[in-house]
Amino acid sequence: MKILSLLVSNKVSVNDDTKNITIEGVFDSIGAFTFPAKHKELTVSLITQGIAGKHYFKISIMKGNKELAAVDKEALTGISHRFIANFYDVVFPEPGTYTIKAIADKEKLTTDINLNLLKQTSKLWTWLLNQ
Repeated sequence: MKILSLLVSNKVSVNDDTKNITIEGVFDSIGAFTFPAKHKELTVSLITQGIAGKHYFKISIMKGNKELAAVDKEALTGISHRFIANFYDVVFPEPGTYTIKAIADKEKLTTDINLNLLKQTSKLWTWLLNQ
């Protein structure tokens, strides 16, 4: 099995008829005026390809070696599989770089991406809105 993509977004929806997915609001940074900061909702989408059968998936949000939140499950998959992890009310204790860690099949396959938490000021917020 190999990981084809890993995305952080606001929302993911799956069409029941076509099985197409719609990913809304892909991002790699979150801004907050104060810390600790609670992020109401975020979704991590993992797309894999490999041998059909029973596989284990886990998505974690990490700060260093500390796991802040995780979603894991076993699933029967086809050759291609989409694992969508919904996170609610995740508390980020401080500004900095966090890691989104994806594991498939109990550590046999892993990948990481960074998620940046930025301390916002009114000038930064204005600048971001104008980009």
